[in-house]
Amino acid sequence: MRRSLLIILAIHLMHSSAQAAMIPYYKMDSLAYLSSDVVLAQELGSTPKRTTKRGESNYDYNEVCYRVLQVFKGSSSVSNEIAVMLEPEYRRQLWDDLFKLPPVIMETVTNMTAAGTNEVTMRYVMPPGEREPKETPILLSVCLLFLRQNQEEWRLEPVLTGVKMIINGEVYGYEQTSNPGPLWLIRQEPENFAMGKTERYGEAELMKDLRIALEKSRSMTNAVPVMPWERMKPLPSAPGKAP
Repeated sequence: MRRSLLIILAIHLMHSSAQAAMIPYYKMDSLAYLSSDVVLAQELGSTPKRTTKRGESNYDYNEVCYRVLQVFKGSSSVSNEIAVMLEPEYRRQLWDDLFKLPPVIMETVTNMTAAGTNEVTMRYVMPPGEREPKETPILLSVCLLFLRQNQEEWRLEPVLTGVKMIINGEVYGYEQTSNPGPLWLIRQEPENFAMGKTERYGEAELMKDLRIALEKSRSMTNAVPVMPWERMKPLPSAPGKAP
């Protein structure tokens, strides 16, 4: 509970010094420009967290296995199985789930100080047994991967934020929302064409969007980062629940 409230507070209190260190978001044309391989693939599973050495530091990662379904760029082949290094910062959790919290209670606590005066503090208390948000289960999914070779490990890894997942028929992508903070799965919208507010951005729409992005990437001379605060939207509403 405390962790989720701190995440929300960090978003509201984000300032310029924190913004400067945040992980940028790249649109798909920039992701394609930065990638050696772009594939649509089916997740097969992942290993427990592993640790390797990079310079003087330890580096944690999960190795996720995929079966390639379509190849849009690079030397991969359909039906090949590939292993991708994914950092722990890529959280397998929907951003919206952070706000599926049960009602909180405002409690007043009165303490006697050494000087004999009353000191009143306010704190949030969760109902017993409901101290964590309920998470949407994420099954093995079809993913759009923007990949490059890690030169130290000679393994594939995603270009920063270069993983799109199709979950329950909708496209989600990884974005950072606070600093410090991980990358959460956030519902995506088309980047290269317009859709109605009630229309679903699913796999077919993602493929249409990607083909336009790939064409645009061929004339690019550099990738264009988009900082998270430029993409920030109002927090998901939770009717009847305290903020």
